[in-house]
Amino acid sequence: MFVDRQTFDKVKQGTDIPSSPYAEYIQQVDSFQTEEVRTCTAGFVKNSKTNQIAAFHIYPNFDNYVNIRGIIERILELADNPDEGILIGSKDCGTSPYSRDMFGMAKQILSKKVKGLTVFEEHKDPASETNMSYSANNDTLYIQAKYRDKQTGQFKDVSTEKELKNFYKKIKVAPNDVVIFPET
Repeated sequence: MFVDRQTFDKVKQGTDIPSSPYAEYIQQVDSFQTEEVRTCTAGFVKNSKTNQIAAFHIYPNFDNYVNIRGIIERILELADNPDEGILIGSKDCGTSPYSRDMFGMAKQILSKKVKGLTVFEEHKDPASETNMSYSANNDTLYIQAKYRDKQTGQFKDVSTEKELKNFYKKIKVAPNDVVIFPET
């Protein structure tokens, strides 16, 4: 469910998955939140039978780039054969040369192993970012995605399907997932 920042702050819960290149970036959790997904690769995978969830926020530095296959395998092991999940992130910018390639490798591996994978790939706007929080209690992922409005220069939350299509370069929604926007 896409929400505005005010709503996101009210619903975010669970273990904080940090965005630092020096912090633990993979956690086995029931519920989680992670913020400032820009050039990073982030998301979660879940075994819907056991409800085991592995959430991740992988910073696109050289070490993570060269070890991405092992990192993704560890994520898959923590969720014990996941069958659904979401992958969000990456950006084409000069300050993060590994972002798109690392995301692409993660997507390639996860797409083969996780049948119900939803993908929101590559932020189009250089200033955009995505924040997310997953609640296992109601099996809902809350996403707050913001971008800089070209006409006003102000940040704006994604709140419509049209804005969503202009926010990411590629979107693939798994058959069992539904994208919901706030009522306007």
